[in-house]
Amino acid sequence: MSANIALEEIVGKLLDLSKRKPLRERDHSKAKELMIKLKEMGFINQQISELTDGGWSESTVKVNTRGTVVRNPGPKENAMKLITQLVNMDLTLEDVGSSVSMKEDLDAKGLVFEDLTSLLKETKKNKVDPKDLIQLDKDLKESKLTFPQLKEAISYKSELKKAGLTLEGIKKIHQTSKTYGGYDEVLGAINAYGSLVSIEAEINKKTPTKKSLEKQVGDLDSKIENLEGKKEQIEGALKLHKELEDLGFDKATLQELKKSSENYGKVKEVLAMVNTYTNLAELKTKVEELQNEKKEVDTEGNEVEHSWK
Repeated sequence: MSANIALEEIVGKLLDLSKRKPLRERDHSKAKELMIKLKEMGFINQQISELTDGGWSESTVKVNTRGTVVRNPGPKENAMKLITQLVNMDLTLEDVGSSVSMKEDLDAKGLVFEDLTSLLKETKKNKVDPKDLIQLDKDLKESKLTFPQLKEAISYKSELKKAGLTLEGIKKIHQTSKTYGGYDEVLGAINAYGSLVSIEAEINKKTPTKKSLEKQVGDLDSKIENLEGKKEQIEGALKLHKELEDLGFDKATLQELKKSSENYGKVKEVLAMVNTYTNLAELKTKVEELQNEKKEVDTEGNEVEHSWK
């Protein structure tokens, strides 16, 4: 154990004992022993009292160290040199106290001053203002982002940069992926076709086929429309045929009607003539009359023909 540390331990223990009220005899003997050690280092009564922050009065120190002579002035001389250095460096004991507190804080975090000096050297080397690091730490705390997460994000950015991707490019990919069903769909398409160029080539190759299919669909729509028209005609004919059957016009009757229409004009004219008679008997009578008239006309024609010969 070094002398400086021994001096610190002595003062520390003496301070601790000064706070114990009432003081037991054993503790009193220990305090007296510590005061004598300080006296042997060359500290006077007043200085020992001041070192304990008045915990032990000057008179108490005097009583307990009477007859003690200086034996080991080294620790005191080192302490005085240290104080002289502090004065020369324009530092106060408060500054020392802050430094000690900082060291204790670093020790608790498993760090040493060399870590801080190394960090400062790196910031200077990379032209980074230490204040920016402090602000970064504040920003991280506000965003609830930890340093490991920041490290991971930087690693991702580095990998993306190696792959030729920028943040703006990723934003565009994100927007495009929304249109095509998400990242999985987009990546699936890229993996399936190898590259965006091959995808475009495949689209161009499929375009004529698509147009051809669209034309075929259009032709089919026209044919379907024509078939729908014919279907309506057929349905109308079937409906008429059903109505004719209900009226007593079977197939044989319809064929006879067609034959008559060929002899006497159109079907419409034959039906019109039939409609002028109330029943078939009357129609038959009329037909017989017309046939008799025809015979008479034929006979008269023959007679006239013979008379001219």
